[in-house]
Amino acid sequence: VPVADETFEDVAADDLGGALERTIASRFGFDVEDLLLNGDTASANAYLAIDNGWLKLAQGASGNVVSATSYGQDYDAIFNRLITALPDRHKRNLETEGRFYVPQRLIEKIRENRAARGTALGDEYLTGKIPVKYQGSTVWPVPSMAITAGTPDTSYILLTNRSNLYAGYQRRVTFETFRDPREGATSFVVTARVDAQIAVVGATAVAT
Repeated sequence: VPVADETFEDVAADDLGGALERTIASRFGFDVEDLLLNGDTASANAYLAIDNGWLKLAQGASGNVVSATSYGQDYDAIFNRLITALPDRHKRNLETEGRFYVPQRLIEKIRENRAARGTALGDEYLTGKIPVKYQGSTVWPVPSMAITAGTPDTSYILLTNRSNLYAGYQRRVTFETFRDPREGATSFVVTARVDAQIAVVGATAVAT
């Protein structure tokens, strides 16, 4: 991320460099999460094509894949279908450690739908005071879980034990700066060696 010298000269801030570093680090974290989740070596996106992420791995040979197109916005039916698709031997501790990973927009729709019941519990869902669950497992929003525009829009819901998803780091993340006086800019360079793996692919269920 190159930043021109004029930026530092013109901005009246005592710690612009520190603010930039915090912003870049936050964005870098989001990008790493994006790769770990949505990576696909067949993707037309050069960045996502670096590696296969959890969603692609969960759809492998031993994964449990569900087509949820016919369910529309009946999300409880989709959650039930995912639990049913998961082999019984992998349901141990599912109520406490299981997660339905969903797009951020989806958790908002689920809260709206449950709030429409017009009960005290519905109000709790609307205000966000209680977590969204289905049969004990938490429905977990993931901002980096993409929604692909189309007719209709498509996305994924991933069910698994949260300990089943591995994010591997080969070494520490490095954060360096380099000022090039010829270009009149300071570059902020962040690098990492990461990989996504699933401990037991058969212990996942993914719905499209």
